[in-house]
Amino acid sequence: MDADLIARERLEEEIIRAMDRACAAEVRWGVDDCALWVADIIRAALGFDPAARFRGCYVDRAGAAAALGPLGLGMAIRAAAKAHGWKAIAPEQGQVGDVGLTALPALIDGRIERRLTTFICRTPGWWIARGAHGYAALPSSAIRFAWAVL
Repeated sequence: MDADLIARERLEEEIIRAMDRACAAEVRWGVDDCALWVADIIRAALGFDPAARFRGCYVDRAGAAAALGPLGLGMAIRAAAKAHGWKAIAPEQGQVGDVGLTALPALIDGRIERRLTTFICRTPGWWIARGAHGYAALPSSAIRFAWAVL
């Protein structure tokens, strides 16, 4: 069997496990927020941690912003993509386990602001992200940036 196909199957298995875990508990910053949730899936399936440098660095939204620095989540994902050889793709080309980003509304200090959120391709055409009380799914057309992890 092709190595990429085996890796995609592992990614799919880990995504399903992560979806089950997400529904069992509220999101925890620095543990299973959107970026670490996706990184956990990749680590379990592919054996490397694209978010290793951020683990243990924060426990809330403000801490995450400080850990990411002035360039934020988008540049952190781009740096991980470069470090691991991920290729930029159109979100519509996403395959199981590919990584994406889009801005979603978030309640920040009583105001609704758009914040970048990390997604993972669940199946071609659909992307999921860790939500406050589970996970959310969006079609490829809602994803702004995407990278093939294989």
